Amino acid sequence: METKRSLSNSITLVIEKKEQSPKVSIGNSESLLRDPRQAMDFPSRTFVFTSESDPIGLIHRVYLTQLKNARNHTASTKTKSEVRGGGRKPWKQKGTGRARAGSTRSPLWVGGGVSFGPKPHVVYKKINKKERRIAILSALLLKNKKCVIVNPASFDDSETSKTKEILKKLKELNFTASSKILIILTAPNKKLWLATRNLKNIDITVGNCLNIKQLLKANHILVSSSAMLLIRKTYEI
Repeated sequence: METKRSLSNSITLVIEKKEQSPKVSIGNSESLLRDPRQAMDFPSRTFVFTSESDPIGLIHRVYLTQLKNARNHTASTKTKSEVRGGGRKPWKQKGTGRARAGSTRSPLWVGGGVSFGPKPHVVYKKINKKERRIAILSALLLKNKKCVIVNPASFDDSETSKTKEILKKLKELNFTASSKILIILTAPNKKLWLATRNLKNIDITVGNCLNIKQLLKANHILVSSSAMLLIRKTYEI
């Protein structure tokens, strides 16, 4: 395998696929590959960046786009026509010496409407599919040393909805609930979700629904061998 990924002094990120995939020993207690260099295979693609900051810059841009699209703009104010009351003219147009007024709900009055105030709206910023895909692959590459392959029976086929059973499995793999862990599955598992919803540092996702925020947030990434195949198929690795 040839890998050139020095982001500080090189302008090219070249990744070549291994001739043979690493053999994974799967067992009840030996399902974790403790050698991080064998935890995940590198993508079989070549990404050429024009500057040394391009990979990080692309990840940053995709991350900010995801945060922006996830935000709910729900702040709302009422205009002059939406405020209750104010239908009667306060005083006659002429002869009082006062400034003319047509409603007590004018934005100039206390208790009146708001001019150009915020309204609920949808903000969507587009990101190219290829850029998002390359950003996810780059994030996986940067997190490669923190990714490990586990037995599919550990989480994908988990039939328990007990939190203590999940903590027991993590302890067997030398992980604690205090570490931020991302578990990547092949398909949604409701029982596993029920077992981990009280663990704030554990996040669950599916191999074909990866996002930058989850990858960057995690200190450790647990991927089942079947989920790894799904990631390869989805992102054309």
